[in-house]
Amino acid sequence: MDASIYDQHVSAFLKDGVITLNTNAKTDDGLWYLQEPFVSIPVADGAQAIGDLLLDMLGQSQTAVSNDEFTQVYIAQVFSKMLEAVGVASVDELAELAQHCGVGLGNGRYELTPTKKVTTGEMFTFLEDKQVLVEAEEADRILGFALLNCFSHCE
Repeated sequence: MDASIYDQHVSAFLKDGVITLNTNAKTDDGLWYLQEPFVSIPVADGAQAIGDLLLDMLGQSQTAVSNDEFTQVYIAQVFSKMLEAVGVASVDELAELAQHCGVGLGNGRYELTPTKKVTTGEMFTFLEDKQVLVEAEEADRILGFALLNCFSHCE
């Protein structure tokens, strides 16, 4: 997964039948950071509603944001809001109780990448060999199904 190619990016977390999405912002240096808003949708709302929300959230992601906007204090505040939105109290709970997929748009296709939970260092490691790919012109019909499929590949 080469996140530097993405024009849009969203993080998706699944916990207790609810998907929480957040936009991400790409800095001048090509790094992606969590960004508000955080929006949740029950899986029971269906794949089409999930896909519509995911497309909306992807459209809100930003690129070429100044690195200066992402101070350590800001990053910690946004991360804390993300934990609250997902419904966990700590990083350990997030890693234990939630599944995570990254969704990026680049080169005319969406790449949905599941993750594996890890116990040391990072919370999740991307499983690039299990990536779900969706051509941009098909996204409005199948992106929600693709995200649900992506979650099924998380370890």
